[in-house]
Amino acid sequence: MNINALREIIENHEHLLVERAQSMGLEEQSVRAAALIVDDRGYDALVGRQIWVFDNAVRPLIEDVSCDGYQGLFGEDQNECPNILEDDDLVECYQNESFLCEACQGNANSDSAARGTANARHFYCALISVVTVLCGKLVVALSAP
Repeated sequence: MNINALREIIENHEHLLVERAQSMGLEEQSVRAAALIVDDRGYDALVGRQIWVFDNAVRPLIEDVSCDGYQGLFGEDQNECPNILEDDDLVECYQNESFLCEACQGNANSDSAARGTANARHFYCALISVVTVLCGKLVVALSAP
């Protein structure tokens, strides 16, 4: 169980607890309370229904979280990545609101670099075209009587 990820959710992404409660037909306060109890006193401090609420509403946010997969450079369909995010990376995933495993993040970084190269190439081609046109106009202007 990733207590650091739980703390990140409680402190900065409480809307996720609210969304889980709403999607499961639970009271928002019971989901928040279960999360706070585990953060403050540990899982063993939960009693009765709190255990069920935590295990079903909160635990999926902090344990065995699946990679979202990555949509490629050319907008192809998002791949279905079977990987589970590493516990060490989960807090950062919540902070960045990007749930990509190491492999998908590598693909995203490669595509980002490729986009940057393509954008630079496009810029230089456009610049050369403008310079060519201006040089042509300058030649015409200088050759005019």
